Amino acid sequence: MTKFFEIPRAVVSEVDLNIGEIKLQYSVLNDGRRVIKDTSLFTALDRKRKDDQREQKQQGSIIDIY
Repeated sequence: MTKFFEIPRAVVSEVDLNIGEIKLQYSVLNDGRRVIKDTSLFTALDRKRKDDQREQKQQGSIIDIY
């Protein structure tokens, strides 16, 4: 017998959550959980995602420091 799992779906997307001066974007899933978008989290932490760094490196705008 095959079991199927229900995958949570976003019912509300890109809602702003303000914490002090920091703004995070999140989505609400159909089971009530909230999921913070990784791009807004990295922006709030003043960090870049690895994909963004790889793209800049391929374009030649980042130089490795040894």
